[in-house]
Amino acid sequence: MQSLATLGLIGGMLCIMAARVAGPFGQDAPGSVLAEHKLGFRERLLLHRHSLYALSVVLLLGALTGAVSRTAELIGIAGAFAVVVGMPAVYRLTERGLALNRVVFRAWNEFDGVEETRTGVRLGGKAGMGAFAVICLTGAPRQTLRRRIEGLLQRGASGGVSGTAGTRRKVQS
Repeated sequence: MQSLATLGLIGGMLCIMAARVAGPFGQDAPGSVLAEHKLGFRERLLLHRHSLYALSVVLLLGALTGAVSRTAELIGIAGAFAVVVGMPAVYRLTERGLALNRVVFRAWNEFDGVEETRTGVRLGGKAGMGAFAVICLTGAPRQTLRRRIEGLLQRGASGGVSGTAGTRRKVQS
């Protein structure tokens, strides 16, 4: 029975980890796509780092106390590797907002500014709205992404985005 409980815990942690980038029901981001940034392996590791830390702690404590079987440990490690490597993550900038895969969409009118961070770009939320982090480790694509976001935020503040439909560009990483 203890083995089933640990498998349930590890399976649940893997499901939560996968839900960050793929949900059972997704929606396309409204508006035409202006740019997109596909996350590389290191960037996906950063996206999932908190889930990886939690899973590692559970597996380590379980291994030290003997509460987690070797099979459950292997399932946890292989599952985490499958989520990080096998599930792509793409940020899409549209006329109306910013999306991560088909899971999260935030409209431009929810943000009041953008700043560069160590791991990418952070969009500051207006009062009552949370911030949104865009992970982009490489320098040139980060600069391009920040400039595009600043332009879209300025247009959003002035009443809407227009005249840029159909100019989709991929931000290289």
